[in-house]
Amino acid sequence: MKHEERDIEKQCVQLARRNGWDAWKNENNGNKGIPDYSFLKDGRFVMVEFKRSATAHVRPEQLTWQARHPETVFFCHDIETFTKILGL
Repeated sequence: MKHEERDIEKQCVQLARRNGWDAWKNENNGNKGIPDYSFLKDGRFVMVEFKRSATAHVRPEQLTWQARHPETVFFCHDIETFTKILGL
């Protein structure tokens, strides 16, 4: 994972936890393209694939996850996008 992506991921996870969201890193476990993190709060479940920029490459498997779960799976490249995803 690129340094910039790791920093964005860390900041977003910390923000989510400060705002009462449970957050956990997803493992591949044979699920190609599974988003990086899952978040849960008050019955709302969100999965986020972090990217270092808005133009970063998205793998076909990652697009499949979003296409299958459009209300749940999001791509995020900055803290502003993340706050919108969680509704903060």
